[in-house]
Amino acid sequence: MKENEIIIQALKKYDLALPLSWLEKRRISRAKRRTLAVILSRDSGGRFRFSASIFFSDMMKALGMDATLAAGWRAASVSAVFALLLIAGGSLLVIQQRVAIPGFNETAVIYSAMGSVSAGEGIVTGSCGSVKLEAGAGVNSGDMVTVHGGSPLLMKMVNGAAVSVLSGGSIKPEYSENRSVIHLSEGCIISNVPSPFSGVYEVSTPDAVVTVKGTVFAVMFNSGKTSVMVSEGVVSLRHIPSGFTSDIEAGYYAEAGAEAKKRKLSEKERELLNAFEIAAEDASLLPELNRIYDSIINKKESQGRMTLDDIREKYGQIDEVLLYSGKRYTGAIISRSDKMKIQTENGIISVPAKDVRNVIPK
Repeated sequence: MKENEIIIQALKKYDLALPLSWLEKRRISRAKRRTLAVILSRDSGGRFRFSASIFFSDMMKALGMDATLAAGWRAASVSAVFALLLIAGGSLLVIQQRVAIPGFNETAVIYSAMGSVSAGEGIVTGSCGSVKLEAGAGVNSGDMVTVHGGSPLLMKMVNGAAVSVLSGGSIKPEYSENRSVIHLSEGCIISNVPSPFSGVYEVSTPDAVVTVKGTVFAVMFNSGKTSVMVSEGVVSLRHIPSGFTSDIEAGYYAEAGAEAKKRKLSEKERELLNAFEIAAEDASLLPELNRIYDSIINKKESQGRMTLDDIREKYGQIDEVLLYSGKRYTGAIISRSDKMKIQTENGIISVPAKDVRNVIPK
């Protein structure tokens, strides 16, 4: 009888040949590997190396491969290098997406929580300072976005809406679960909100709130007034001071106030909204939006000429604005930002705030 058979019979006789659980077998296997690694490392050192070699060679044998300790060590080395590459690559992606250092690069890539820029140029001001926005950059919830000139900014929001901020516009988008709010402090934005739309999409100005469920519309805030233009769907316009709310249907223009002031869209206003829908697909047409918008504003300004008495009665004060160049403008200051807007007898004048030397009340 062979020696192994004698041992097996002896174990069975004394009830020592009990079945082992999977966990017990695993513990025995690990103990054998540790013991073998200690024995092999006594002469040549490097217990970790032998432990890794034994572990990977056992794995290779379990897969039916004729593996040696040397082959196990090679497999361990390759696995370690691959793991380091994955960790390093993942860390680099996280850093690029979550941080923007002003001055490090002209165009920043900001963690995109609200939306991303599709085309155009602008400036974003957030916790990291002010940086330039171009196609591919993101806009974080709570950042201030300003478009000074050149091409309007076209953005794709996380909720699927397309938004264009025209030249001279300034917005602050805020995003939370099922709620998107864009605060417009100056200028004009145009939105295409997909329908059906789940959640809340709002555009707020200092004196009004515009709420939609799915539509194409524009919101303007100029000379202290909010106006809305709608080409598709219906929007709800609420005047904050009075609380008056009205629904604005497709094809209509309205101004926020204590009563309904609606009329049909003018030819230029229809042209602006139609041009936006085309530019959302072909960004090369974005500058055309500025041209149409400027013609609308200039027409409104020419129609809104007032005497100094009218200006004083409406705004409560007349100021004389003196520029470093020596020019003087007399009227009421209706907007103070990077550009100062002054209501004069000849209409609204816009001058860079940095060019203003002094303001003298009259």
